[in-house]
Amino acid sequence: PLSAFTEFKVTKGSGTIRRENGKMKLSVRAYTTKEDLKGLYDEIDRAMSGFTMPRGYTWNKGETYSKFREKEDTMNVAIAMAVTCVFLLMGVLFESFVLPFSVLLSIPFAFLGVYWVNYLTDTVLGDMAQMGIILLIGVVVNNAIVLVDMVNRMRDEGMERHEAIMEAGYNRFRPILMTTFTTVFGLLPMALGTSAIMRTPYAPLGITMVGGLLASTFLTLFVVPLFYTFFDDLGIFVRNVAQAAFKRQPGGAAEPLHADD
Repeated sequence: PLSAFTEFKVTKGSGTIRRENGKMKLSVRAYTTKEDLKGLYDEIDRAMSGFTMPRGYTWNKGETYSKFREKEDTMNVAIAMAVTCVFLLMGVLFESFVLPFSVLLSIPFAFLGVYWVNYLTDTVLGDMAQMGIILLIGVVVNNAIVLVDMVNRMRDEGMERHEAIMEAGYNRFRPILMTTFTTVFGLLPMALGTSAIMRTPYAPLGITMVGGLLASTFLTLFVVPLFYTFFDDLGIFVRNVAQAAFKRQPGGAAEPLHADD
């Protein structure tokens, strides 16, 4: 109870009555040193879950929580828009709306690295960390794009798919590692530094991007070729089904398909 660490006394209050949406309002303010606002609001919900109030009284977490949720929703929309823009761009470059999915699957593995690096370094997923996630969406796909593009070019030259994947992985392994590690080492001063603007540190941005880049780079070399094969087979299957449905002989029977089709 509050009486365990404070004393109460009755005094004359201010002569101001605050209202919001036609209802009387009383604000109770509390200050904390925690940076994890989402976890703090969850603790408030658990503490107030069994608290009953008199008839006509309600409570909420205030304007700060409303702004926090609004900012969180805006960030989710920004992430969705970033993924959509990357997908549309790759669809135009690859001239396919199936193969870009093999590149987009490198993004969840970047999120996996973000989670673990934030957990191990006890970094809160705040505004700067979320900004780093948005930046990662446009950065981590670069390695996958370079790999898939070389596979497509080799296949256009007549190379078999499996051989093209192995050759592209061998040729692009070193450039992918070089570009990743140059970016990671460039972010280390930010990740290890203590600089801040308006009491908001930059370190979570650097830590988030370093963890996402490292995880996506090593997993991209294994996962992207695997899903490239799956989605390429899916594209071949869809084309064969479409040809079987629309390619008819004059007598009405379907024209037999060859392996080349």
